Amino acid sequence: MPKQDVFHRTEAAMGMTPQVWARHSNPWSGWSRLTVLPLFALAVWSRIWLGWGALGPILLVLVWTWLNPRIFATPKRTDKRMRPNCSTIALLCECLRLSAALGG
Repeated sequence: MPKQDVFHRTEAAMGMTPQVWARHSNPWSGWSRLTVLPLFALAVWSRIWLGWGALGPILLVLVWTWLNPRIFATPKRTDKRMRPNCSTIALLCECLRLSAALGG
């Protein structure tokens, strides 16, 4: 499978439209996105205690991953960094990289 197909399918699965990318460049979205990996690891690890019940926390983390870029407003400025705001530039660069990989 070509690399660009993976990017395209991932972006399509997440529903990352230009409007969602703009909202995702909000610093609050960037900082709160850092919670995804630890929460996902904890949810997967909870299978030890919860068995199949761990699918609930895993599903919640997946919903949070999808919802995160959508719940914050578009930032007023896009020249900030997550210091406290580097997410704005980082997310815009990620969007550009994906666009370049997809030939758009």
